[in-house]
Parts: sequence; C-alpha cells; structure tokens
Amino acid sequence: MIHNQLPPLNAIRAFDAVVQQGSIRDGAEVLCVSQSAVSRHIKHLEEFLGCRLMHRHRRGVVLTASGAEYHRAVHSSLVGLFDATTKLRQSEGGFRILRVSALSSFALRWLVPRITNFQASNVGIALDVSISDSVPDFTDSSIDCAVVSDAQGSGHQNETPLFPEELHVVCAPELVRGRSFGRLDDINKQTLLHTGSRHELWNQWRQQYGVPHRLASDQDLFFQDFYIAIAAAVSGIGFALVPSFLVEEELATKQLVAPISAPMVSGRHYQLVISERKERDPAMVAFKKWMLAQSGL
Repeated sequence: MIHNQLPPLNAIRAFDAVVQQGSIRDGAEVLCVSQSAVSRHIKHLEEFLGCRLMHRHRRGVVLTASGAEYHRAVHSSLVGLFDATTKLRQSEGGFRILRVSALSSFALRWLVPRITNFQASNVGIALDVSISDSVPDFTDSSIDCAVVSDAQGSGHQNETPLFPEELHVVCAPELVRGRSFGRLDDINKQTLLHTGSRHELWNQWRQQYGVPHRLASDQDLFFQDFYIAIAAAVSGIGFALVPSFLVEEELATKQLVAPISAPMVSGRHYQLVISERKERDPAMVAFKKWMLAQSGL
C-alpha cells in the first residue's frame, strides 16, 4: 500500500522548514522544536530515502542536487495539502482565512494594531499575518496578498497603491525640553539613529534641505529596522528619521515629538499586491476595500 511507502510527515515538515528558512536553527524556531530534533528528522528522512539531501555549513545549509529536486516536489505537495485543509476548515467553520504577508515594520506598527478594527466590520474573515521583507512568489506560496514597497520591484500587475512614504525627524520630549532647534543644522549635531536597511535616509534628508553633509560619528547608533529605531527614539537615545505612519500613536500620545518641521518624501510607495487566484474572492475584496479606507484613499 502507498501508506507504507510514504516518508514520515514530521521529517518532511522539518526538511521543508529548514530549506525555507535556510538553516537548521531557523527551521527549528519556526517549528518550535529543538535544533537536535530537526537534525534527527533530517537524518531519518535521508536514511529513509537512501541519499544525502543537504550539507550543513556554518552559515546554513546547502541542498544537494537530489535534495533540491526532492524539495520542489515536497513543497508543492505541502502547499496543496495546506490549501485543501484550509478550504475544508473554512467551509466547516463558516469563516474565511486570508494569508497576508507584510514588511516587518509595516506589519508590527501599522497593520497589527488595526486588525481588531477589520474584524469588527468583517465578521467571518480571519487574517493570518506573517512577516517578510521579500515579495512572495504567489505561484509557489500559500500567501494570498502582500504589502510591499515599490522599491522591491514586485513585478505583479495586480498592485494597489496605498500611500507614499513621508519621513519625519522625531525624538523623545526630554531631548528638546528647554532647547531651541531654530536651524536644521542643529539636528546634525545630535545623536542620530540610523536604520540599517535604509542607511541612505539621513543623507537624503540633508541633501533635500541643504544641511551640511557629515559622516556617521561614534555617538550615532545603528538599528536593523524602523521598529527598533522607533523604540530607541522613545527611550530618549537620539533622533530618528522614520515614516510618519509608523509613529502616529507615539506622536498622538506625546511619547515622541517632531522637533522641527522638515518632512521628507522618499519617493517610495507602499502597495498591496494580490495573488491572481484571490483577486475576485469576496474576502479579499473586503480586505482591499478596508486597506484603502485605512490608508485614506
């Protein structure tokens, strides 16, 4: 019987997670199990198949030719199994699930805080939000839609603009209390918080306003993304240059203030990209309408 010839499902799940994440460690984190458990699953699968699937290196794993070919087939089967399971659960449970991928800062600072608003007006639709800084391949993914930046060049025809990226200089109130920032160059002399993924922003801001260029100094700090840079600004560490939509709440509650009025439009836009298979789905139509309303469009 076919069932006796199938590989163990837990081993297949571990194999796919490792390949998708690029390492044993990250695969184990996604599955919420130990690295040793994942390693045992991979070894068991290789013994079952009678061939080597991957080589482990310090920076991750590299698939063998057999492993790459096997993973393409396995991943496609898992996506099909996931879709069939989701469809049945939705049918039996009377609700629909939309799988949304979004940039990390956008998801954490803009989308997640608004989810209860969406649920209140869209009963029967559940959002499954994941974080990704890459544009999904809808032909090889369970993702239904994604919020991306046009700088990523999604290449999809079904794109809906949400809003342009406008950045503002912000800091904690205590950094400006009793001080005057009459000249833009005054900001240049402060501790500046840089975002590693957007290291060019401060220089763009200086160029736009004719502020003298300066190199990063030992008093400046660097953070991986806007989310961390905003947390550092709230803590009073320094001055951050961040998209305004990410700090709406902090500005409203006075956790952050804008010491000067010098916004910068970066030229980037955020947009919603929808898989062709979901374009006319009623749940997706409702989500798209809600996203546009939230964006003020």
